[in-house]
Amino acid sequence: MTSFSLTFEKAVILDALRKNKYEHIEIVKEAQVGYRRKLEELLKEKLHDLQEGREVTPHLNLALPAHHVDEFNNAIEMLEMSVDEKIELEESQFKCYIRNEWHWDRQFLVANSSYSGMAQQLLDTRRGDGY
Repeated sequence: MTSFSLTFEKAVILDALRKNKYEHIEIVKEAQVGYRRKLEELLKEKLHDLQEGREVTPHLNLALPAHHVDEFNNAIEMLEMSVDEKIELEESQFKCYIRNEWHWDRQFLVANSSYSGMAQQLLDTRRGDGY
């Protein structure tokens, strides 16, 4: 498959990146709340078991919510600092910046879907799209 590039208005790319970053942050916030809720439930169960004299393992099998805000910030900052008003994007950059399809996207959604309904919904939608 041959890759190609096209030129876009910088403002259009920045708008898309900012929108995608906002949506990313909303998923992260929801995942952090969900993580804390699950962690609290798990700790309460372990404390209850400990108080009841049951054997308790100290292991918590919860993954921290994932985020990639820095990648959005880097792309936005680079564009903001560019003196060019028209920016050439390769196909792979277009997928990331405009379509919000990053190389880590699926992993991000899977990692956060345990804590975030938004992440789970996006994951389900993209599975239906064959993504």
